[in-house]
Amino acid sequence: MTHSLSHRLIELEALEPEQTRQAVDLVKGQWWDPVKQDLLRRQVEINLAGEVMHPWLITELSHDRQAAIMTLPTLADVGGYDCRDMIRVEIVPNILEAYAIRHDLKTADTRIHPETDFYRLALHIRCIEAADRQP
Repeated sequence: MTHSLSHRLIELEALEPEQTRQAVDLVKGQWWDPVKQDLLRRQVEINLAGEVMHPWLITELSHDRQAAIMTLPTLADVGGYDCRDMIRVEIVPNILEAYAIRHDLKTADTRIHPETDFYRLALHIRCIEAADRQP
């Protein structure tokens, strides 16, 4: 896995550590709030419905390059095997935000089911961000 990840990062022209620190500084206040420790922009392409990922670029560092469009892997084909039904994951959020998560999902279920709930939460986040951008 380490070799594969390293190879893919080279293909995608990942930044060196110092450039990464510069990138974080450039988006401070635009993508995240350093005072509130809160995200201002969220990547919600999670590929539960076959989405393609459109990575964000920082204009000052991209040098007019286009982002590599990536198709995210799914469990539908893992080495030629359909692994979608091999596991079931349930998350019991033991955090203060659990009530808000259940409210956003419109459920009383105390568990989060990633195979259905992550996509619904991603759509909810997109709607909120679109509304925030409205004048």
